[in-house]
Order: sequence, then structure tokens, then C-alpha cells
Amino acid sequence: MDDYEEINDSNLKFYSITDLEEYCRHTRLLVGSDFGDNITDKELNNYISMGQVEKIVDELCEDHDESGSPIISEESHNEICKAILTTIENVGLAKLAADGTLQVAFDEKLNDFIFWTT
Repeated sequence: MDDYEEINDSNLKFYSITDLEEYCRHTRLLVGSDFGDNITDKELNNYISMGQVEKIVDELCEDHDESGSPIISEESHNEICKAILTTIENVGLAKLAADGTLQVAFDEKLNDFIFWTT
């Protein structure tokens, strides 16, 4: 990939993301492919925007380099992917609840939402 520059720090590898838009698009498609092999950017826009992905990267990156580019490691990349996946899943559940496919309620004992079909 030409959109990152490797930064060495002892045994850990850190990468400075020099093309944030391409990294976000590629990572969003990678995570979205769990829901279908041929998922498109347009379809993913219904679940998570590129702006939301950029915000996740900014919040979960290790740091920023002198030019302001996010620096990530394998660990932070995995956390970024998990956050994108969680957002897609949550929006998907909300859409299913909104159209009546799933029923939803808040369970105070569990302190969480529960979903079921009828």
C-alpha cells in the first residue's frame, strides 16, 4: 500500500497514514465485506459515513505525526475495525427495529437493549 509510511519503535510497528481518505474507505469496505462480498461504498453510507470513520480513526489512533497524519499500530487498527463494525451493527439493528422486523425494549436488569422477533 502506498498510503502509509512505516515508523519503527523497538519491536512494535507504527504506521503514519498519509492518505486518510483512502485508508478510511479501504478499512470501511474491509469491515463491511463481513456483511456481503460485493458491498459498495454507497450501501455502506446507509450505515456509517466516511466522516464517522475518519472520526473513529482520529479518536483511536496512537498519535498524530508532525504533519497531522494519524499514526496507527496493528492494535489500534484492530480497535478501529471493531468500532466501525459496532457502528454498522447498531445502525442495522436500529433500522430493523424501526421497520418493525425486530421488536426492541430496554431491560433494566440487564441495563441493555434486548431484541426479539414475533
